[in-house]
Amino acid sequence: MKSNPPAAGTAAPALGTAVPDRSQLWVVSLLLVIVGVFQLGSGVVSAIVPIKLANSGFAPSILGWVSTAFSIGFLAGCIGAAQLIGALGINRVIVIMALANAAATIARIVPGWLAIIAR
Repeated sequence: MKSNPPAAGTAAPALGTAVPDRSQLWVVSLLLVIVGVFQLGSGVVSAIVPIKLANSGFAPSILGWVSTAFSIGFLAGCIGAAQLIGALGINRVIVIMALANAAATIARIVPGWLAIIAR
């Protein structure tokens, strides 16, 4: 970290501490905003999926199982991503996750594409 000189009339930072750059503060702020938006989206999904299932006529026990499976999958994904990042590096993991997301989107849009590819 680059240490900035203190402004006039302010005390110098303690010995051994560095003053963060504005660019570092910007990156941390951006990451916090991204995490906040992600958590907001996750909360919306957690609320809407059981409502949609209830309106579709599913039993209340199924709603509980689906909500529990979503939370367990989220936790498993967090743990698995951390292990993948440790083993492969962040750049490769981002590419792998982007490809998995694209494949899931294609599978949703074009039903049966895996059966065609498997032939």
